[in-house]
Amino acid sequence: MRDRPGGGDSAKLARRIHQFRPKSDLGFILSPTQPAELRMSTEATLARHLDAFTQGPDAIMRDYTDDSVLISPDGALRGLAAIRPFFERFLADSPPELLAAMTIVRQEIQGEIAYIVWKAGPFIPLATDTFLIRGDKIVTQTFAAFMPTPVAPQAG
Repeated sequence: MRDRPGGGDSAKLARRIHQFRPKSDLGFILSPTQPAELRMSTEATLARHLDAFTQGPDAIMRDYTDDSVLISPDGALRGLAAIRPFFERFLADSPPELLAAMTIVRQEIQGEIAYIVWKAGPFIPLATDTFLIRGDKIVTQTFAAFMPTPVAPQAG
């Protein structure tokens, strides 16, 4: 991702995004019914996807295929050609401070499923994504976020 005027340095942003990963003992998270290899593949794909936001739409889209589906409150998008504009619009409409403020509140990984709750205050006080990941690609993703509308000053 190119630096935006006044937006800071991409490497600094990448370090910030890495900071929100939960620190926990993998032995505590893994269950006997969940092979470590599957969990690590899902976790690695999710980590790569989150890191891609510091690099821009091309990097983000490497995690999807022509069969991928992204479901948001606006509807379902299927395939690379439909999903790409979603991320282009999100990045274009987001001030640089939004990406710098992203923080993971909760992350759960169960087999092929990854679930995150995140925030980027004050821009997005609450958001959630769920991912179905197979073969290191996002098969299906759901996304929902609460983004308050700024209140316009009243004429006095």
